[in-house]
Amino acid sequence: MRWALGLAAIGALSTAAAAWGANDPALAGLMARVGAILAAIWLAYPAVVKVDRRTVWVLVLGVAVVALRPRSAIVVLPVIAIFARTAKVGGNSADG
Repeated sequence: MRWALGLAAIGALSTAAAAWGANDPALAGLMARVGAILAAIWLAYPAVVKVDRRTVWVLVLGVAVVALRPRSAIVVLPVIAIFARTAKVGGNSADG
């Protein structure tokens, strides 16, 4: 899986360079952002795969709630921060 992220990042960054050379700044900017995000995920992949599923779902749900109701960030973001700080990394939450 990690190799696929690396190849996708290289492909997106290559497309950004080609689009920049073809004088298409909108596509170049988009692909540069996508490539940068994929490269960051590629770098963090070993740590990301160790995160508990429950933590991922809380983060996804929290981001969705804040995206739909931005004023809820005042309550949701501290709850996510507390949960992420107490979450167990590197195993199943049922391990005890």
